[in-house]
Amino acid sequence: TKTFRTALSALACLASAAIALPAAAQEDPKCLSPNPADWPAAARPYFMVAFDTSGSMTSSVATNNSCGYPNNRLGHGRCAVKNTMQAFAGEARLGLASFARTMSGCSATCFTGCTYANLPGDSPGGCSGGCGPEPTPGATNSSSRAGANILVPLAPDSQPTNATQILGWVDNNCTGSQELFASGCTPLNGILRDMYRYYSASWTRPGGSPTYTSPLTSTANGERACRSVNVILVTDGGETCDVAADAVDAAADLFAGFTKDGINWKVKTFVIDFGNVGATADQIAAAGGTTAAYTASDETTLSQALATIISGATKPEVCDNADNNCNGCTDEG
Repeated sequence: TKTFRTALSALACLASAAIALPAAAQEDPKCLSPNPADWPAAARPYFMVAFDTSGSMTSSVATNNSCGYPNNRLGHGRCAVKNTMQAFAGEARLGLASFARTMSGCSATCFTGCTYANLPGDSPGGCSGGCGPEPTPGATNSSSRAGANILVPLAPDSQPTNATQILGWVDNNCTGSQELFASGCTPLNGILRDMYRYYSASWTRPGGSPTYTSPLTSTANGERACRSVNVILVTDGGETCDVAADAVDAAADLFAGFTKDGINWKVKTFVIDFGNVGATADQIAAAGGTTAAYTASDETTLSQALATIISGATKPEVCDNADNNCNGCTDEG
């Protein structure tokens, strides 16, 4: 009967847990509580959303979006990011980065009166306008390229969520010139290089300020090596500042990983082809440990891709002698 099978399963889990007792004995005593409210909180997955702000994002989209934003890739993309933040702010920690360009002089009505400028030290590659600095042009795979502008850094578990700040960049209100925009080139290599710098140590905006330090810390400070750490690259076009192979190499370097505060980290790169990137999108995704790119054409399909990626990193606890949900407990419950 179903009841008998359930009982056998429970006994099997208890037996396997007994085998794993030495490891379990090192866990927080709260892990043994029958009350889920007592269990330590899970280490939420980290996702840096690297969002395309190139000029081609003004390309039109045939359908309406649920936010009432303009029917172009930028409008649909901002709406999808807004919906994603509202849906997943409690389950994952997200940050937001654009390409290496800024917007200023806007009125509240997007995008009226706005002007656009490169970050200091911009070094044009195959495209001029927003490629970002390249301090060492001769470096292999253009590895010194810095093509990101981090708008909202990740908030560690110990801090309040940054959802309000991210929503301020996708609310279709350009007060203070704060909104994702469409102007300039597509430095896929550069933005991924900056994601590596940020996660592995710190990132400083060209010009000297601000500096954002990595949210990853040490075991002594409560970090858990099982945390899922990721980049979501949303782009509607291929690399225009360097060559496609450079962006593939950047994703490979993220996935090869780094050691920070005694913990080895491998950062996955998910790619969402929001236009016509083609084979390069799949190559970046494969090098980044995620096999193939997702495709999206409007707010609905982009929201679905984002939801699939983020929900896939949140794991329920199962009976297998492992800490599936990364809360420091094995097989609790």
